[in-house]
Parts: sequence; structure tokens; C-alpha cells
Amino acid sequence: MESHQKGNCLMVFLKEPVSGKVKTRLAESIGPDQACKAYLQMVDVLLNRLKSFPDIHLLITDTGSGFDLSKWKLNPQWKTCAQSEGDLGFRMSSAFRDSFDQGYDKVLLIGSDCPEVGKSDLEMAFNKLEESNLVLGPSRDGGYWLIGMNALHQTVFKGISWSTEIVLQQTLKQAEKERLSCSLLRTLTDIDTVLEWREYEDKREKEYNHR
Repeated sequence: MESHQKGNCLMVFLKEPVSGKVKTRLAESIGPDQACKAYLQMVDVLLNRLKSFPDIHLLITDTGSGFDLSKWKLNPQWKTCAQSEGDLGFRMSSAFRDSFDQGYDKVLLIGSDCPEVGKSDLEMAFNKLEESNLVLGPSRDGGYWLIGMNALHQTVFKGISWSTEIVLQQTLKQAEKERLSCSLLRTLTDIDTVLEWREYEDKREKEYNHR
């Protein structure tokens, strides 16, 4: 298939906000309804930070809840589509493959658990892909909040113990094994626990009070 270079693409993995289906670890402490509200708040903050980016693909787990996805399409140029089936590694690998098949030359993927991600983080990630095959944003729980590539490297998704504290470590080993150069961004927090959520809320309140 012939394709032309389209430049940069940012993909965001999202879940339909269904109580009991999102932020399940957080829900253990504050209940499923409050955890769902927290998730909605995080997504709103994240997407508002990114609304100036023209080429964003919102990839959503489709549970058939009837949620109005247009609420999250803050820029008319953004695209929405369903994630593929399978485990996290397969879904991420498929998303990268689809984007490169569409002709993009640099592709980033982030989740929706890290609302502190900003435009400058993503611009830096795209710049890093000028010199590296792979870019990763480490998270404090041992995973990563961003992964980016300038070509499809599906092997970095293989043999990974997802949702554990060694995800980043295993990914870096896979990259080294495949002789892929890799750049790291700043370390951020994926919000999964009630402590992390309260720390984030306190930080936002302080920022608001200092405006």
C-alpha cells in the first residue's frame, strides 16, 4: 500500500466512563461512582491541555454504554475510533501499526491516567524522535505514561508483564535487544490510588489559589 508522510500523530487511549469499569483500584477506596467522576475530571483536564494539537486520535474502549464521545472531541480535526480487542500490548501495537499505515512518520501514545501531561511534554517527545527510535515517559509506578516511535517496532510490546512495576524495565530491555535507541522524558505519576488522587487534587488546588 502506498502512503504519504503526514507528520506527527498523537493517540490517546481512553475508556468509556462507566462506574465500576474505570479506575478500579481507586474505586476500592472511594467507591466506583466517585472513581468514575475522578476519571472524567482527569480526562477533561488532559484533553483541555491538548486541544491545540490538530492531529489527535482518541482510541476508546467501546462498552456500548451510549456515552456521547463528542464531549471529548474538543477539536473538530480530532478523530475518534474504537481500540482493537486483545491485551494492552496487542491494542497498543495495533494502534501504532494503524497510524503508520496511514502515513504518519512520528507517533505518540498516551493513556488517560496522567493529567499532568502537557503540550511541552509532547513537543519534546516528538523532537526526541528525530534522534531516537523510541521515546518513553516513565511513571513512578514502574510503567510509562507515554511511548512514541518513528517507525513500527512491535517487539517492544512482547513479553511485557503489564500492570506491574517492571513494565518500563522490560520495555527498555526489549529495545536494547532490538538495538533501538531510546530517549526518556520526565517521570510523572499515573493516578491509580487514593493517595495519588489526593496528592493531585491538593496540587491543583494550590495552583488555582496562586493564580
